[in-house]
Amino acid sequence: MLFAKKEHEVEKIIVAIFDCMKEVLDEFSKMMDEYLKMDKNFKAEAFIIDQLEHKADDLKRDVIALLSQGAYLP
Repeated sequence: MLFAKKEHEVEKIIVAIFDCMKEVLDEFSKMMDEYLKMDKNFKAEAFIIDQLEHKADDLKRDVIALLSQGAYLP
């Protein structure tokens, strides 16, 4: 039962990573629109993208930690 909990946690975190990456793509689209319109606000969008990518990296490290603790091992 303990392993099933870890596996479930890994799955939840992976879904959160995909959600975060969807946000990155949405923000990237906004940033490119602003950049092409020569709007200086694109730098703020780039900062948001950086923060979201950092969040996804943290989530990835959480997955790696759970996998190294034995999630999905028989």
